[in-house]
Amino acid sequence: MKKKVRMVQSLVLIVFIVLFAFITLVTPKSDFSEAENRALQTRPELSLDAVKSGDFQTNYENYLSDQFFGRELFVNLKTRGSRLLGKKDINGVYVGKDDYLIEKHSYGDYDEDRVNSNIEALADFMNRMTAKYGKEHTCLMFVPAKDAAMSNKLPAFAKPLDTSLITEKMSKLLDDGGAGADVMLDLTETMKSHEDEYIYFRTDHHWTMRGAYYGYCDYAMKMGLTLHPSSDYDITEVAKDFYGTTFDKIQLKKTPDIVELLTLSTGAPKVKVKFDDDNNIWQTLYKEDAVNAKDKYTYFLGGNTAKIQVNSNTKNNKTLLLVKDSFSNCLIPFLTSEYERIYMIDLRYSKDMMSVTMDKINSKHTITDVLVCFNYEKFMEATGVTLLKEADALQ
Repeated sequence: MKKKVRMVQSLVLIVFIVLFAFITLVTPKSDFSEAENRALQTRPELSLDAVKSGDFQTNYENYLSDQFFGRELFVNLKTRGSRLLGKKDINGVYVGKDDYLIEKHSYGDYDEDRVNSNIEALADFMNRMTAKYGKEHTCLMFVPAKDAAMSNKLPAFAKPLDTSLITEKMSKLLDDGGAGADVMLDLTETMKSHEDEYIYFRTDHHWTMRGAYYGYCDYAMKMGLTLHPSSDYDITEVAKDFYGTTFDKIQLKKTPDIVELLTLSTGAPKVKVKFDDDNNIWQTLYKEDAVNAKDKYTYFLGGNTAKIQVNSNTKNNKTLLLVKDSFSNCLIPFLTSEYERIYMIDLRYSKDMMSVTMDKINSKHTITDVLVCFNYEKFMEATGVTLLKEADALQ
């Protein structure tokens, strides 16, 4: 009897596996997951070289994982099971206070060689920029992740990543000893001083526009720009029911986020926005239809691309070169009243060495200010930072 029961159990298991494999095989495949807001692995091409290197096996395993039938349902079930078992974090995410979902960060998550290479390339670039434009026109701004900025929302057992190791290494490589303090802005303490405000999204890794405002304040004071008090801004809710990138990792629905827009009560400058080499011109910094999209953070500039040029009607002939990641997308509106032109370069999508990019910009308009703005964690894992190494435009 026991033998028959085991046979039936084995048969049921085999049928279940075959059935799901068949359904996964015949189900239409997708290139993108709206729920997880990321590209999915597509079926890899079979080749002898790919098999020899192991790339085919790895990519095919990822393909089966990404395209597995009912994947989002199983992610949700895994999350619920992990919570019942009392796990401290779920898929690298803490369930914090006030419904904040906070990514867990550890230096073990990052490639040490890449981190060191990125630090060296960035320090070399900042030294060259400082030599060219002076400390008063050059700024390196680091934005903390939510765990460091809002450590009061972490569970009692959780600790934020200590990013002082990055700033210490960077300071040692920056020229002239104290130049590091003059050029580099670490926003960690600034953000912590506002940790009880809505400065980061609950379900997304980005800061809100309120958070970006405090980054703008530090930058304005450092660069001697006009500093508008928060009372000068009107706050408008432009999107709600936003579940962002951190939610995507665990599919645990808590309090949804809202996307707010801060605009000067006296009126924002008029702008013209050009993306990459596209001839289409936007008359706004905002993608209005993003309020109905899954990733509502793309309301700001429509998301990420290699190069964005913003021209404003602020007539002062000042041109800002901004090397950035996605955190800068909601910082830009605060800067259009200070610069006539802003050139944004995202190294993750760019192919040109920065020296080439700067030559192209300077052939049209003379760069007057340089801002590099990175989130710490995104900087450590970023590709393309080595494009900063060649700065022949300074010679």
